[in-house]
Parts: sequence; structure tokens; C-alpha cells
Amino acid sequence: MHYIYSEMETVKRLIDNKVNLYLQKEKMTLLDDNSKPSIFAPMSVAFIPAENEDEQGQHNG
Repeated sequence: MHYIYSEMETVKRLIDNKVNLYLQKEKMTLLDDNSKPSIFAPMSVAFIPAENEDEQGQHNG
């Protein structure tokens, strides 16, 4: 669970510095056209590492 908070801090830093992040697989950007945080992207970005870890665990048995 600690990694989610770490990722949220990174997302917050990106938003605070107006750095947009495009997630190709999810077809989502961190900031909207007005450089405001999109509604769902910040939470989605934070949970991607957890989802990837779960997927790797499923593949490894």
C-alpha cells in the first residue's frame, strides 16, 4: 500500500508543475486541455503500479 502513496505524491508533483502525462494504454492524460487535473487520471495513474504488480503475480503463479 505504501507504493500507492508514493505514486500519488509523484502525481501531485506532476500536476503542481503542470507536467502532463499521457497514458497510451489507458488513453488518458493527467491534465485536461486547460491544464487542469482530469477527474479520474490522477487516481488511475497512482494505481497502475499496483495493477502491474498483480498482473505479474498472476503470470508467475
